[in-house]
Amino acid sequence: MTLKEKQSIEKFRNEDKAFIKEIYLSAKPKFMGFMIREYQLDNDICLDVYQDSFCLLHKKIMNGSITEMTSSFETLLIGFGRNLVRNAQRKKSELYSIDLPETADVETPFTLLAAKTQKFAVRNILNLVGHDCQKVLKSFYYLEKSMAEIADELSYANANVAKKKKYECLKKLRSKVNQSTWN
Repeated sequence: MTLKEKQSIEKFRNEDKAFIKEIYLSAKPKFMGFMIREYQLDNDICLDVYQDSFCLLHKKIMNGSITEMTSSFETLLIGFGRNLVRNAQRKKSELYSIDLPETADVETPFTLLAAKTQKFAVRNILNLVGHDCQKVLKSFYYLEKSMAEIADELSYANANVAKKKKYECLKKLRSKVNQSTWN
């Protein structure tokens, strides 16, 4: 491992915000282009997968799973993204192969990542949104409650209102991560 590669890992581990932002922004176009081309993902899904992949990269560097650079950050992120998409596609095909109620929710790359990553990383991200959004997202992704259950629990009119709230919370979370965390 070269000195530059060691320094990159250390900067990441020391949470050098400018360096992390640089990596985040420089790897994003190549990642997005690859995922859109290879998997025909729409922009929003692709962005979710990128953010999940970046969180996974951060987690692996921080917990010591990645101690040296055997490839570029872009290559690592694309590899993580490919695995997340493939796992989501596999789960989706499994869902279609068994009888489920019509209201079953399909797992997203976010739920797969949340299940595989340490809860503290997700908690830190969730701290960026308000209490109501935390309740909705935790109920859906951690507790795996249905939209109807969430609507009942949080006194929403129906499952569609809960679904809209979840969408708005994810949008707010993306915005906070993109704007607040990297400034």
